[in-house]
Amino acid sequence: MPEPDPDVPRVVRRQRRRDPEDPALIGIDRVAMAVFAAQFVVLLVVSWTVYRTFTISIDYGIFAQALSQIGSGNLLPESTLSDTAYLSSHFELIMWPIALLYPIFGTGFVLLVIQAAALAMVGYTTTAWSADHVRRSDLTTWWRRAIPIVVLVLMAINPIAYATAAQDFHFWALATCFAVLAARDLTAGRTRRMWIWVVLCLLCGDVAGVFIFGVGASAVLSSRATRRWGLALMAVGLGWVMFIAATGHNNASHVDLGYAYLADVPRLDDGAPGMLQLALGVVSDPATPISTVGERHVPILEYLAAGGGFGLFSPWGLGVPVVALLIAALQASPIFIHHPFQNFVVTPFIAFGTAWLATWLATRRSQTLRVLAAGTLVVAVVLGIGNAWRLVPSTFTRNGVAGLVTPEQTDALQTALEGIPDGAQVIASVPTIGRFAEHEWVFVLARGQLGGVREIPIEEEQVAVVIDRINALQLLSPAEQDAVVQELLTTGESEVLVDRDGVTAILWTPPPGQRTLEAGFPA
Repeated sequence: MPEPDPDVPRVVRRQRRRDPEDPALIGIDRVAMAVFAAQFVVLLVVSWTVYRTFTISIDYGIFAQALSQIGSGNLLPESTLSDTAYLSSHFELIMWPIALLYPIFGTGFVLLVIQAAALAMVGYTTTAWSADHVRRSDLTTWWRRAIPIVVLVLMAINPIAYATAAQDFHFWALATCFAVLAARDLTAGRTRRMWIWVVLCLLCGDVAGVFIFGVGASAVLSSRATRRWGLALMAVGLGWVMFIAATGHNNASHVDLGYAYLADVPRLDDGAPGMLQLALGVVSDPATPISTVGERHVPILEYLAAGGGFGLFSPWGLGVPVVALLIAALQASPIFIHHPFQNFVVTPFIAFGTAWLATWLATRRSQTLRVLAAGTLVVAVVLGIGNAWRLVPSTFTRNGVAGLVTPEQTDALQTALEGIPDGAQVIASVPTIGRFAEHEWVFVLARGQLGGVREIPIEEEQVAVVIDRINALQLLSPAEQDAVVQELLTTGESEVLVDRDGVTAILWTPPPGQRTLEAGFPA
């Protein structure tokens, strides 16, 4: 007789022996596979639409540039779009193995495919996780079916997933996928496999460390069986975040400036001293963070409603969701709490937390609590459907960066893209710069950050300048755009690739000795 796995909590082993298979849950699992396979297709269509129509901006461009450079052999690329080494942005080491796909497919679209797959996988895993949880209970077949079905519905119509697919590319979706897989395996007692997901999650960057910390916090609160592992995960997650901060590889998180107001200083110190400044500031003046969160309650409630809402009152709603929402809501700029991709991680843990709470109520002896459990499921579905009804339609008409580019402008941008030779430097407008970023040297065409002239460095013999005359007026006025065009046409050698439908693209060979291109007028 085989020895029991010592890493599996005894309570889980007993429940496995008592109920190894449940026909009702097997049927739900098959339905979930079909539903989330269909969701993947929809997400892929959304991703292809924003990609094909050039409605994909600078964030995607940062990742596409890194993918193309690493995949072409430049293993330590600079991110010219964010003016830092790519590795120093978020320490997203997972880009290196992913970049092995670039020589095979030769396109940055592979990133959007991975993101769509991760979003759909989160939905399936969360549903399967809730089915695991009810399987380990003494509930009747009705409850065992109803609770996972509610989670399935919530995740299938989750507007945050569709908005994330429509808003460039980020590693948040992939990190969320690995975090949910880790949490599921932890609660099932599969701790050896859990650590595989934890490592993969951490490779997604500094923010992923926060997710693992949150999973650990929930595990500590959830049960004695998972408490020891939860403490270990909290230590690993916090240690990862602190390591990345101490080594200066979290430049894109904007911790030093984004949270400085909470410590009443212009800028936080680097590393651990800055974290201490922040902690002391929050403790000495708790009214400031409380009021900031209160002012931004509307998007917070939307993220909670997407998961059914009630999961916030469970151990699994008090870990990752609370930590993730506080990180986004307390940034000085409100843009972070309004970006769906940065808060997608909230929904699966709130949805599972809703299932956890309904299961807990339904297993009580009190009839009142069982009625309350049924009411929780009904209201959760109503919240999810209402939230999706309001938010999903906007995803299919515009994304979080800009309105969908017209067919005529799309065709003009495609003509410009096809006319740019390999090895050329690219200078392009936001928000349609994303697909032009698969070059070593890519810069944004914009005036200086504080207004005035910006000197864009010239690094190659040929420079392709792509001007979006419709969507980029906030970065360069029509007169400033015309001035750039005039300089390109009157200095050096130039070839107009396209000049129609709001797009002007010029392939320029600068005169000898010219090392910059000026954009903007003097302030």
